[in-house]
Amino acid sequence: MESASILAIMIQDHRRIMNKLTDIKKTQEDNLGTILEKLNAFEWDLEKHFFVEERAIFTSYNATLIKEGQQLFDEISKQHTSILESVESLRDRLRMNTSIEIGSLVVMLTKHKNHEERNVYPLLDENIPEGEKRFMIERIAEIK
Repeated sequence: MESASILAIMIQDHRRIMNKLTDIKKTQEDNLGTILEKLNAFEWDLEKHFFVEERAIFTSYNATLIKEGQQLFDEISKQHTSILESVESLRDRLRMNTSIEIGSLVVMLTKHKNHEERNVYPLLDENIPEGEKRFMIERIAEIK
């Protein structure tokens, strides 16, 4: 029996995260406390997603199966750091009672998500044996 694809699971997670970001964008006219709450909830989901990628997926793959895998994963990890720094900057502005603009975060996260969905997850799904893939998916489910 073939397991679900890593791509399908992570697309669902990307969709959930992007919906939370859209919700923040829609509420930018609300009071700063409400926006801060939503930003904190968004960041928590984002951190869990990054943890899944970096710990459940990237550390589980066999480097001999995907030659360019380590380079891809290193680049994605750098992107994760930049994205989280951007979220932290937004939080700092909110704490100083300053309004925020999340357009650049939306662009950054969209590019990141698209790269993963087009280049990373399909590569994993194509090159990882079913047993390893099932193991990764089980680890993802534990974290979610």
